[in-house]
Amino acid sequence: MIRMLKKILSKYKNKFFLLGYKKIDVEKEIELTIKKSKSEISFFSLSSNTIKIFDHCGEIVFFRECRKHEPLKVYLQKKIEDFYYVAEQGSEKVNFLQNIPIETKYSHDEVNLFREYIERCSVDNAFFEKLRRLNFFLKECNFNIWNGNKIVPPKVLDSLGFLELPKEMMEIFAYFITFVKSAIENYNFHSFVKYGQYETFAASRSLATYQLAKFLGLERLITPAKFVKLVVDGNSSFGVLCSKAPGVRAFDSDYGITPSFHRELTNLKVLDALCLQPDHWVNNYNVTVDENGNAVSVCAFDNDNNWTFMPFHRPSFYSQCSGAPLVEKNGLINLSHLDKDIAERILNVNYEDLQNTMSRYLNYFQMKALLYRFKLLQSSIKKSIKVRPNFLIDAKYWSLDCAKQELDGIFGKTSIWQYLNKKQTENENRMGKCGSVIKLIW
Repeated sequence: MIRMLKKILSKYKNKFFLLGYKKIDVEKEIELTIKKSKSEISFFSLSSNTIKIFDHCGEIVFFRECRKHEPLKVYLQKKIEDFYYVAEQGSEKVNFLQNIPIETKYSHDEVNLFREYIERCSVDNAFFEKLRRLNFFLKECNFNIWNGNKIVPPKVLDSLGFLELPKEMMEIFAYFITFVKSAIENYNFHSFVKYGQYETFAASRSLATYQLAKFLGLERLITPAKFVKLVVDGNSSFGVLCSKAPGVRAFDSDYGITPSFHRELTNLKVLDALCLQPDHWVNNYNVTVDENGNAVSVCAFDNDNNWTFMPFHRPSFYSQCSGAPLVEKNGLINLSHLDKDIAERILNVNYEDLQNTMSRYLNYFQMKALLYRFKLLQSSIKKSIKVRPNFLIDAKYWSLDCAKQELDGIFGKTSIWQYLNKKQTENENRMGKCGSVIKLIW
């Protein structure tokens, strides 16, 4: 099944993702216009989409731009210009404790020398088309800065049309390649978007995820998201503004497991199943604590995975790094217990209200699939209650015993199991065992 899906994706990838795409009219969706100067903006540059970070009304916020789809050369020239500016500013580590393996801040003179090098390379008329194949060549040579790579093999440089690289530019080039790689991935993915239109595929997912979380009373588990217009020194851009997630990234934390923390992870799993979100593993949510330093909840970020809200009808799939599905083949919920409050919200959902809330961000096929996932989840909850009468538990009655079976591995690699075994989970990700294609269980 997975092999066949990969073949279909390889051949018809862009047309396939069109099934899960609803274009956002950026002018109509603007909830807020924010004006800033360049000096007020900092960056996290090692994300799949460079994040602008700034203070808004006394709160640290993150902005992910929806770029305008333009001819490749124009698109990449703008991204390369962005790199020169960001390389002088450096990359921030807000909410990110992991060591960044390469230098991300360079002097004005260093950046200018590198600019001159890139300009010499780009004289070749085929340079940008060659650069479009960057991801292919990097995968072929297994280049990844997170694996300790800082030197791109000469064979790859030659294939991409780069001139001989001066030794003193090795590290800034590795940074440049990592920076541009995400732009090329984004550009190739959005080939179904016409020139002059905005690339809103990811934005619609972030916005829809937050709206569904609010609808279910789970907005505390997701970073708030709104569509805004950002004006920096007179230059306008459109995109999604998210609040900084409270707490510490799960992978960087060592908090002990508490009943409340376990319950909130199961609630996030339920939301993920309805959103078809496979990416909320220990790298993509923060752990929040109470005044005594005890883990009590979670807040997920990076809510724009490409598979989210694709029109698949079943809430049954393996998430990142073999994360156990919420619903098993037998139709039972694959958790030791479920929060009674969220179960009742799902069982009593008003479908007309749900459609009115979500159709703003989802197309016809996505909406139908979401409604069907709700119905299947309702059926699974009812079936699980019959098999295990004590399956639903009020928040105040959750205890560490609720997590014991999951931590023993009886239900597979559930969210709480992955948290406890985060080092093993991260190693699997580094070794490329986690994959990027959603794995349906049937």
